[in-house]
Order: sequence, then structure tokens, then C-alpha cells
Amino acid sequence: MRILRALVAAAAISSIGASSVHAACDDVPSSLRKDGAWLFSVGKEWRTVKGDLQDYVRLQGRRVFFTYVVSDEDAKTPRRGLVVIKSGYDLALVDRDGDTENTTLHRNSSPNVDKCETELRYFDRKVSSYVYDRYHDYGFKTRNKDQDYKSIEEFHIKYAARKGCKFSNDARADIPYGGHWTSNRSQFSFDPKVVESGQHNQLLTWLGISPAYASQPISDRQVDVKKYTVDGAGLACVRFNLMVSPGRFVRINDLERRGLFREKEQNWVWSK
Repeated sequence: MRILRALVAAAAISSIGASSVHAACDDVPSSLRKDGAWLFSVGKEWRTVKGDLQDYVRLQGRRVFFTYVVSDEDAKTPRRGLVVIKSGYDLALVDRDGDTENTTLHRNSSPNVDKCETELRYFDRKVSSYVYDRYHDYGFKTRNKDQDYKSIEEFHIKYAARKGCKFSNDARADIPYGGHWTSNRSQFSFDPKVVESGQHNQLLTWLGISPAYASQPISDRQVDVKKYTVDGAGLACVRFNLMVSPGRFVRINDLERRGLFREKEQNWVWSK
């Protein structure tokens, strides 16, 4: 009984529901199985988030079931990776009470597919949003916030990529000499400019040349990570569900969906 109560309590903590990764996207029509497709379900029907979700939730808040499609059938080696899901409420769009001080870090347990991976155990912990942003936007370790810093480090994992494994918090620039300073770590930022262009330069920040930290008008921030491995047909479906109500935003970053450059962050917000 104690175990059952613990499981129920753990499930209630996170607003992003437990999900599974369906290697074969059998319930998704072939016409929608495009790499990077972001879908939601209405009964047994799948629709595109960008095209239809705004109308679907327009009248009332509801729990929405999502799937993110990975399609890489022409690849010589199976694609493996990590999807980052960031959510919260944009307070510029809605007058809402909520937690503006903390960010929830969440992940479900998941089996390893490569011996070089981190053992992925259940994780659900709150950290200071200030410490979180300094870590992902600037690469700073905030003084007197050792426990928050430790929690962020423990949340990040070593995941299976196409070849070998990578660290989710790797701060090395993708193309350090080409003006593309994006990195795995920058993709966890809640600042779209950092996601697109990379972390702020620490030296310039200390000199007052780069922008100083400025908290964004966001509440109830949450970050979730989900691994995937494509099947023999080059497909994987990453599933998750989320309670959606006015002002809610959802952003997705696939750390291994890239050619020469990273694909842009996908985002949706329940606007006015």
C-alpha cells in the first residue's frame, strides 16, 4: 500500500504526465510521420499543434496528449537522442498567480540503450529560476546556491546519440569559429535568444558588455527530458501530456535533430 501511495503521489507532482516512446508510430497516419512533426490527439485523431491546437483549447483548459515524431529512415546508423520539453505560463498574456521563483526539473525513469549512458532514474525537484538561468544562459555557478547547482547537475544526463553518448549540459559551441555558439546547454534556456544564438559570453558579461540577468515574466516553469531511439523503419514517437490553459506555453528542442546547424526550437503558446 505504501508503494502504491508513493507512486500516486509522484504522478501527481508533475504537470507533464508520464509518457512512453513508441518506436513504431502505428497510430499516427503516415502522412503525419515527418521528422520533427509535433502533434496532439483528439480522440483517436492526430492533428498538428501549429495548425489546430489553438482552436481546440480556445474555449476551456484541458489536458492535451502530444507526440513528437522522429523520422530518419535513410540514415546509415540509427538515430538516438533527447527531447527537451519546456513549459510555463507567460504572465504578459495572462493575469495569474503562480510560482515565479522556481523551476521544476522532471524526468521519468527509462532503460538504457547504450552502456555509455547515465542510468535514467525518476527525478523531480525544484530549483531557483535565477540559478537555473545563470547556469544555462551564462554558464555561471551562483554563489551560496550549492544545492540548486548540484540539483541541476544531477538532472542533466549522458544520453545515447547517433554515435556514442553526449552530455545534455555540454556547453561547447556547435561551430565555435562560425558564429554559431549554440550548444546542448543553451537549448535548455527559457530565453529564445540564447536558444537561437548560444550562451552569453562570460567575460563580456563581467565587463558589463553583455546583457545582465533579467528574469522573464513567467510562472510555473518546468523542464522535462525524454530519450528516444528509432526503430528499424527509422521512426520513434515521443509522447507526453500536459494540462493546457490560458497563457500556457510549450517549447520543444530535439538535441539530435540537426544537419550542419541545429533545427530551431518549436514553440506554442495559448495567446489571447
